[in-house]
Amino acid sequence: MIIRLVALVLVMSCVGFSGCTTSASKKSVYSQYEQAVDAYNEGRFSDAEPLLRKLLKEHPQFAEGWFRLGNLYVRTGQNEAAITALKTCLRYDADHSKARYNLSLVHLKMGIAALEEGIARAVNGSSDYHQLVALKKAMLSVTTDKSQANAE
Repeated sequence: MIIRLVALVLVMSCVGFSGCTTSASKKSVYSQYEQAVDAYNEGRFSDAEPLLRKLLKEHPQFAEGWFRLGNLYVRTGQNEAAITALKTCLRYDADHSKARYNLSLVHLKMGIAALEEGIARAVNGSSDYHQLVALKKAMLSVTTDKSQANAE
């Protein structure tokens, strides 16, 4: 319920910036966002994506919509699209700490994937191989330490 209230406030703020002044328009925007969030929360990403994209086409400065779309892309393995959506969120709300955090995670995930590909292609036992393995180990160590600290 609190999430829906926050979403309503965010949507209403967005609508205000976009010039929509009628109550019916605000209800329509909120309804669109609510449908998209419901589909997202139920794991129906193929339903949520077009709803979010339509909403963002009509209200491109709606940062929370970009954040939700970025998360959808992360969850469906579309990392480049996730980066674009999360950066767009931050363009409209530079203080959106969850977007900044998720953007960092996507970059980290892509970095680890690049290291794993490098390890797979490097000659086992070579200095390049050891360097890549050491870097991956260090990255995983830092992220594990950080997540354990956040859990406490």
